[in-house]
Amino acid sequence: MTQDRDNCDIDLFQDLQKRFAEAESFIKEVELCERELPFPAINELRYAGHHLLKALVISDRDEFRHELGEVEDHCHRAMYEASEAGIMYLIRLLKQFDRDYKDVVVSDTIPSVLEIRQLGAQAAAKLSRGRLNRKSPATQVHEYIEMFKKLKDGVEILEANRNELNKVKKNEVRDSRRFVAQVLFWIAVVAIGIAGIWQCPDPNSVALVAGDAEAAAVVR
Repeated sequence: MTQDRDNCDIDLFQDLQKRFAEAESFIKEVELCERELPFPAINELRYAGHHLLKALVISDRDEFRHELGEVEDHCHRAMYEASEAGIMYLIRLLKQFDRDYKDVVVSDTIPSVLEIRQLGAQAAAKLSRGRLNRKSPATQVHEYIEMFKKLKDGVEILEANRNELNKVKKNEVRDSRRFVAQVLFWIAVVAIGIAGIWQCPDPNSVALVAGDAEAAAVVR
């Protein structure tokens, strides 16, 4: 590397170092959320390191600049891949949450649940539009990161209230069973009453039978 490059490109290297650290930090954030490595994002960081090494041994100024541009591009791609994977994971969590508590009035426990669901729908729509109208990762990445962080905060609120919602769900099941038991009890009471009416003899019929017996005794 020439002395001129050493003197002129320190700021550029520092900017790339900052970009790489930003991408690495965000990937770790997604990893902690998703509990697994977002491998496409890791691969993009690997490619960034590859281009950086190439830049360090290139003497041609234009090629040097090109390789550094590739480093920055792959850092953006790494954050893009991580944010997309994180958003998809959070949407799956949101859908699972809705399945788990489909019979519970969640808004009584979590007033912001409708806003969180709307945020999930907006995130899904944004991913769909992004795939149909692909922009450069540098353009999309900041929108995706912001969306990921907002949705992550919302899903964490939902997950933090699972214990309370499970109590509500348990109480509703118990109340439902109590109601069914009461209904069955009263049905049984009514059925027994009806059966008693059918089995009880008519007083007029009893008197008529008794009169016929007395008449037969007189004839004898």
